[in-house]
Amino acid sequence: MASSSTLVLMSGVEGRLVSASGEPVANMRLVRTWHWAWTDTRGQDEKMIDAQGRFHFPPVTGRSISARFIPHEPDILQKITAQAASGPVNIWSARKSNYRENSELQGQPLHILCGLNKLPGSGSNGLFNSLCIPNPDG
Repeated sequence: MASSSTLVLMSGVEGRLVSASGEPVANMRLVRTWHWAWTDTRGQDEKMIDAQGRFHFPPVTGRSISARFIPHEPDILQKITAQAASGPVNIWSARKSNYRENSELQGQPLHILCGLNKLPGSGSNGLFNSLCIPNPDG
């Protein structure tokens, strides 16, 4: 249950996008979407990747007085899609089931390395599907 009326729907994300050969992907548009089932709220924002393949999205928060007092398990669908020349590529998809900051990676900040193709260690476990891995460079 949430302890305040401001709730983290998606933690801030910092990352890098690389090609299959490991080179930075520059100047590509990323679209982040979320759906908060509790209030049936949907949102979207966009960022351009810089010349080194880096991107940053701030945290997404929501407010709900009822979510503060009524016990429930949150259901927040998160996605980040790269708008590639060949079409959209889903690089991050997760279902968040709490309102805590950085809970997507068990308390670690979302500093990720993403590939337009599958990276070693990326994958799916039912709640999380990604072409990203935690970035060792932070």
